[in-house]
Amino acid sequence: GIGILKFIPQSVNAIFDHFINDMDAEVMEEICKQLRLMKGSLAMACDGVTVNGRSHCLFTVMKGEVALFFGMSQLREEVHRTDAEVDTAFQFLCRIRERFKCSIACVSVDNAATSMMEQATERYCKEFPEEPSIITNRDAAHCLDLIAKDTAVAPSLQAFMNEVTAMTNLSKTDRVDGIRRKWIENGTIRSGNTKIATISDTRFNKAGMLLLSIRKQREFLELCQVSLSSMDETNLFKEYYASRTNENKTKINKALSTVSFLFWKKVEFVGLWFEAIEKATKLVSREDFPLSAFLPLCHALRNKLKNVIHHYNDNGDCHFAGMGAFDPTNDLESIIVTRFNFDLDADRGTTKVGLLSDFHYWAFLADPFKYKLGKSMVFHGGIRKHLKAMVKFYMKHESEAKQDECYNEFVQYWTHQRDWRNYFDDPAPSVPTVGQAKREQETLDMDEVATWVTQTGATEERINFFSLIPPLAVVKKLLLPLLSLTSTGSIAVERNTKPLKHGVLTKLRSRLSPERADTLLRIGLNLKYLMTARADKRRGFHAAKEQAHRLEDEENSHSIDSSDFSSSFSLSS
Repeated sequence: GIGILKFIPQSVNAIFDHFINDMDAEVMEEICKQLRLMKGSLAMACDGVTVNGRSHCLFTVMKGEVALFFGMSQLREEVHRTDAEVDTAFQFLCRIRERFKCSIACVSVDNAATSMMEQATERYCKEFPEEPSIITNRDAAHCLDLIAKDTAVAPSLQAFMNEVTAMTNLSKTDRVDGIRRKWIENGTIRSGNTKIATISDTRFNKAGMLLLSIRKQREFLELCQVSLSSMDETNLFKEYYASRTNENKTKINKALSTVSFLFWKKVEFVGLWFEAIEKATKLVSREDFPLSAFLPLCHALRNKLKNVIHHYNDNGDCHFAGMGAFDPTNDLESIIVTRFNFDLDADRGTTKVGLLSDFHYWAFLADPFKYKLGKSMVFHGGIRKHLKAMVKFYMKHESEAKQDECYNEFVQYWTHQRDWRNYFDDPAPSVPTVGQAKREQETLDMDEVATWVTQTGATEERINFFSLIPPLAVVKKLLLPLLSLTSTGSIAVERNTKPLKHGVLTKLRSRLSPERADTLLRIGLNLKYLMTARADKRRGFHAAKEQAHRLEDEENSHSIDSSDFSSSFSLSS
């Protein structure tokens, strides 16, 4: 009919009660149907966000590469109270279970919320003992950001980072930035001297982005330094400097005094370190990046970071001896040892959490395309130890006989034995020695991992691999729950923060209740996804229709050619 217009000029309550709530229910029902038809296991992600001084918990439902906003809860005065947050997470776990009528394989959070979510999932498993165990997955991008944060506060880098900060603050000044633009316009400097980026404190790899920005302004900053000693009184920067107070002049002198060949060498070295972290972060932020690829990616990142250190230690013109007291080698190597916990259980002499957990090894073992990577992984304690722990985790309510049966089936899958050999293109390679596997790990590159993920079809193809395989227990209980997981966890929730801040909970809508804000955000995001999916489906239909017409035309032209040949043959006869 006439839709929402029939409720105008009635109250907002009438519009919500008779139109918006019905639309929300209709969209959610349609999406639930689509998700139930999709292959793979369901996962939940949550993250906290502060809008207009109020703290909210946002929850997203994920299946394969699809991430949909499910709801949010306002914590009010209970923010940072673990019991309140646990209760909120537990309630949403129950709501998702009831809504989608299926088990939840994983809950993704950032590093700070890991303990809280583990308590919530433990409570959930006690409430529903028939449900399988739930993995609490720390978001991969947040984990990699721990390396960047450790680097930014390393003692040997503090003086250098303070120099970068002082230079950044100077360049961001409006008057100074205006001088930069004028010098670009009159051709004094090149246009590549771009403006310093404004970066929030919560941004991933913040220190690395500052270095990238300051590196692009090298020519401008060097010219500013020269301008201070210039005899030309009409020099724009000298005019700006002369108009400053003595206190500001001291700050400017201090910032520009560090501009030297040695400083840019430091920027180059530390920038390469942060660029490697940034590259890995972008990979794990892809919605289709499978969790099974996080283990080889961590090996590749560690190799790159070690190469950065070794290059600057071995290269004569960049040797640390020429950099005075600047020698962060020990601090950077300590970060590598602390965060890259490939041995998992070993005592690393620190309370800092590592990047990896048991299920990262489980996911790689479950990956049907792991051998196409061409590199072996070292499993500390042995592969069979990880297999037994995985079976026990997922089949804790099953008898020992059932667990042993599933374990043996997984071994056959892993080694391509018996019926499993029919589903793989090649036989499983022989198990390498520990020494050989270590050597292969040390040559792994991030581009190699990215290519492997793309060529093997990312998350979608890992799930589709089992579409023609009988529903064995090992497939339903172990393989699909692990291979349905992507590396994007709470970062998928953070993508909903912008429309929440700028579209729903704005200052003009300050009186909007949390329940209605929840409804408006869910409709806005999910309806957009649903319309996009329908458009893709229509495009696929039209493409298939055009292909059918082309095939029909080719068949018709072929039949015409055949008839012409037959008639000419009969005439010649």
